[in-house]
Amino acid sequence: MKKIATILLLLGFSSLSGEIIDKTAGEISLYPLAEKKIKIKVNYNRINDTIDVLNIKEKELGSANVGTIGDASGFDLSLGYGIAHQSALYYNFEYLSVNYGDTKLKNKKHDIFTKINLSHYINNLIYAFSIDLGLTYNSADDLDLRSISLLNSMIQKIRPGTNIEFDGNGITYKDSALYIFDQNGFIVPFIKIANMSDLSFYLRTVGAIEFQNSALHLYAGIKTTSIDSKITLEPSNVDLIASALEEFGDINLKRDEKTIFTGFNYAHSYNDFLFEAGYEYLKIFGRDSKLNEINDNHIFKGAISKQIDDNFRVFIAGKAMLHQFNGVIPYLYNEYTKHKYDKKYGYAKVGFIYTFDTAKSRL
Repeated sequence: MKKIATILLLLGFSSLSGEIIDKTAGEISLYPLAEKKIKIKVNYNRINDTIDVLNIKEKELGSANVGTIGDASGFDLSLGYGIAHQSALYYNFEYLSVNYGDTKLKNKKHDIFTKINLSHYINNLIYAFSIDLGLTYNSADDLDLRSISLLNSMIQKIRPGTNIEFDGNGITYKDSALYIFDQNGFIVPFIKIANMSDLSFYLRTVGAIEFQNSALHLYAGIKTTSIDSKITLEPSNVDLIASALEEFGDINLKRDEKTIFTGFNYAHSYNDFLFEAGYEYLKIFGRDSKLNEINDNHIFKGAISKQIDDNFRVFIAGKAMLHQFNGVIPYLYNEYTKHKYDKKYGYAKVGFIYTFDTAKSRL
């Protein structure tokens, strides 16, 4: 233990008070908000060719296909409230619109958890200990795949070697062709990815090593996830499609999985600036053997923030994932997209943090 503490001191770790830690841009910290205190964090997320300074998107994502993601934009809104001494409640909403194949995936993430600080001064190294109990819900509107090349690629993924093929107006099968009309003309078949969602429950423990102007937060946890999604051929209310394409049918992508994760967040205060760096590793279990192509992820985070006044702080940040959204948006990973998950992905953030004491505001 003494050797570890010495190494950390040599690296320049120093102590940050819980008051400063409350104002970090990081998603995970040790301290709950003080009683009746509110924290608001808002940020805009973006990735495109201009922002992609590491050239991750250009090198890693390649041409459009099912499971391929590209430019993205969105925002996060985070709220925290100090319930009582050493406990607080947090809610995070994240919206991200991502170019997905030839369409846009619009994911909405709700994360709610309670943080309870259990003890202080455990020993000379670990300063304190807390637990987070929470749930996360991801969902997206149905995706309609209409590009001919994308449809034919998807059909081959679902039924390798099938003779079913889309031609832009209808479907050909062996030596036959199926075209459907109504009073408005062609009814063009397409593939729908529907009911995309996942629900996770998690337990996370957090410990801290602190010195004068810095803090290192270490955490680990486990979550269990239920995933829902299915693939259908549309328009499903047309009898001819239902009867002629029994070979295709509805494909149910429901499953359950478990994830263990561990990581750290490091924050260093210098004048009015706070420099942060974080890393998380997650390992996924319980998937069917045909889904074991990629079963982990490495996530890197960084941020620089500046204190404007006692309550207001602005920041820029970034997030990079070595295996796309594997384990982050669980429903995106399935047997038809798994080969895309050896790709890196990340995006930049800019935002602000505002904290205030509701008890003082009433005086």
